[in-house]
Amino acid sequence: MKSAASGDKTPIEATNSEEAGAKESHDSVAASMASEIADEVAFPLVEGFISGFLGIFHGSYYKDVKFPWHFPLDVDYSSPLKGNIQNITRFSLLPLSIENEKWLLGFYFNGGTVNMKNDTLPSAATRNGWTVGAGILIRRYLISTDKSLNPYFTARVGWQSLNWDYRNPIVLIGGDTISRDRLEGCDSYAGVGLAFMRDKPISGFVEVGYGGTFLRDQTAQDFSDNVFHDYDYYTVKIGLSLKF
Repeated sequence: MKSAASGDKTPIEATNSEEAGAKESHDSVAASMASEIADEVAFPLVEGFISGFLGIFHGSYYKDVKFPWHFPLDVDYSSPLKGNIQNITRFSLLPLSIENEKWLLGFYFNGGTVNMKNDTLPSAATRNGWTVGAGILIRRYLISTDKSLNPYFTARVGWQSLNWDYRNPIVLIGGDTISRDRLEGCDSYAGVGLAFMRDKPISGFVEVGYGGTFLRDQTAQDFSDNVFHDYDYYTVKIGLSLKF
């Protein structure tokens, strides 16, 4: 990363690179039989299981009203409590979710922008920081939908990546250059919120919480990470739930 900050064109070598090992060949007859079994038995079973499983996660089912489709979406502002990241703005969507009087369970996707702290190595070496993630989210409502205000507890866990472009491409031994990189890891979060008018076609919610992101110690380009570290953060969030 220092090379990207200074613009030094001296070739460097990526760390922890490994030569690909040779693969053993398989008997052609056995491979053909396995392929037939997969095509005729395994794949249809897996496809049916996935379709049935995902088909469960849609809609809102309350005491007096039902909506076959339910799409919560939100925007949040997260501020890490340590490290080189100044703030993160994320947009989230739950394309698959199911909700009743007391519970919401869904699969989320999120993505947004990452701003680095001024006068740090990441600020000097990188630009266009962004993040993307996916995982499982759950809520426990404390009041049923016959009340207009519904407080709740929430938690999520999933995969998260931190991505960036280098301001100056890094030159590797052999002549190749690297212009972008990323770190992957696990994100976890817990919070409290307040939902408004849950049994209406359009409802809203606000939320605050605390989370932590745990990153690998090696980037996608095989550089050892000594710049970004695990960090905890607090979040404020506002969102809508669209039901129809």
